[in-house]
Amino acid sequence: MMSKAESKAEEDVRSLLKKWFGHPMRIETESAITLFSEKGKFSRLGVYITHLSLLIIMVGGLAGSLLGFKGLVNILEGETVDQIYLRIKDEEVLKPIGFSVRCDDFNITYYDLPGRKEKHVKEYSSTLAILENGKEVLRKSIQVNHPLHYKGLAFYQSSYGALHDVTLGIQWKNKKEKELLKALEGETVSIPYSDNRIQLLRYVPEVHNFGEGVQLVLFKPNQAPRTFWVLKDFPKFDPQNKNDFILTFEGVTSKEYTGLQVTKDPGVWIVWVGSGLMIFGLIVSFFFSHQRVWIRIPKGSGKEIILAGSTNKNRVDFEKMFDHLIEGVRTKSSEFGVKS
Repeated sequence: MMSKAESKAEEDVRSLLKKWFGHPMRIETESAITLFSEKGKFSRLGVYITHLSLLIIMVGGLAGSLLGFKGLVNILEGETVDQIYLRIKDEEVLKPIGFSVRCDDFNITYYDLPGRKEKHVKEYSSTLAILENGKEVLRKSIQVNHPLHYKGLAFYQSSYGALHDVTLGIQWKNKKEKELLKALEGETVSIPYSDNRIQLLRYVPEVHNFGEGVQLVLFKPNQAPRTFWVLKDFPKFDPQNKNDFILTFEGVTSKEYTGLQVTKDPGVWIVWVGSGLMIFGLIVSFFFSHQRVWIRIPKGSGKEIILAGSTNKNRVDFEKMFDHLIEGVRTKSSEFGVKS
């Protein structure tokens, strides 16, 4: 049987342990009562959580690279597309996306810089509409870093520009009438009444002080492609040697387009989970420690209460806390000696 003084000492020590560590375990023997308390036991898992998060991030990265893709598409204002271009081994491959995207509007805002002629872009945005079976199901205005998300795809505003819609005249040598042909930059069109095709490479407002001009590529069967210029003010600059027709530059109009980056990354949420787990693991590893304290209360008067403690890290703070615990035990159990 324990005396009232011993019971009081145990109760006082137990209350101190609850305050600083937690509810203690009690082990009683014939000669003493040992109280054991600990906190931060989970902190030993911090290093394992951090390493697990790295594996999860790697899995997410692999899922994104194997199952995802990144493509580009340019949409003229008012036009609709249902496929994008993927860059695979230095080639552009068309990929259907399963629905249509329409660009309803494109806006550019410039900085107001008094006294300067050049314009500096402040921001640019596109109003996009998602169409399913011909019906609009979603509409959103996107800006840089503010994409539109739909069916696992993200549409980012990445670029903008203008395409030139050029009108060419075709004058056949055996005809008096001139026919008109329209083509956008980069577009290849067929020349009427022949097996020839022509690609419009680019429009230039000033070609070496000769005025406006367009660069063309002529494709003829069984012949190498031929690149040449057609100038608006000099229609006979290149008479298209040995051809039955002459091309002339009749006019040009500009159409603005929005450049979109289209990405699919099924592993992005896995990466986010892994990143969150890594932050949690680092916090547990660096800001928490596993601290344990043993207090042995002997049976019988005039004997010493013995305190012992250990921590796996942050020893300085633990020693301060342990000193407070010693002082508390010494104050509440003044009739006993104290040894730590």
